[in-house]
Amino acid sequence: MNTYIIKKIADGANIDWDSIAPAEITNYSENDIGYYPKAWAKVCHDGEKFYVKFRAEEDKILGTLRNYNDPVSENSCVEFFVNPYPHVREDYMNFETNCLGALLLGFGYIKPRGRLWHILPEEFGIVTTVKDPADYNGEYWEITYSIPFSIINSVYGAEGLGSGSKMRGNFFTVCAHPDYKHAGTWNPTPGFHDRFGFGELIVE
Repeated sequence: MNTYIIKKIADGANIDWDSIAPAEITNYSENDIGYYPKAWAKVCHDGEKFYVKFRAEEDKILGTLRNYNDPVSENSCVEFFVNPYPHVREDYMNFETNCLGALLLGFGYIKPRGRLWHILPEEFGIVTTVKDPADYNGEYWEITYSIPFSIINSVYGAEGLGSGSKMRGNFFTVCAHPDYKHAGTWNPTPGFHDRFGFGELIVE
C-alpha cells in the first residue's frame, strides 16, 4: 500500500507547490492505443481546507462536458477519491474533474453510488489551465481546487480532521473515449471504485 503525507502549510492563498511532494500516477491498465500519459497529484492543507493540484502531460486532450455531475471520465479527466473517516464509515467521496474544470462529486461505496447535488461546485474554487481544448499546446494541463474540512465533516457527520489523521484514498487519470483511452492510478488497485485498493493518506 502506498502512503502519501499531506503537508501542513501556513497560507492556503500562497502555496509553494514546488515544495509539495507529488503522488505519481504510474500504474496503468493496458490499452489498445498504448497511451500512458505522465501525471501526478499534490495535496496540502492549512488546517481548514485541503488544497489539491493535478498535472497531466498529454499530447492531446478531449474536453466536451461542462455541467455539474456530467460523466466527466468520458473526457480527459483526473480524479481524487478519499475517505477521510475510514473508522466512521466505508463511504468515500470522489472528486472527478475534466480538463475544462467540470466536476462530478460522488459519495458512497455500494452501487449505484450517489451524487452530492446539494454541494455546489463553486464551493471548491476549481481552476484549470484549459479554456478551450482547441487551443491546447500539447504539453500538459493542470487543475487546482480546495476542499473545506467543513464540507467533509457535514457529509460524514464527524469531526476531527487534523494532524495525525489517517485517511484512505487514491489519485487517477482517465479518459474513456477510444481515441484518448487510458486509466492510471497512484496506488495499485484492481478497479477505480475498489475501496480496498486505496492507499493511505496521512495528514501532517
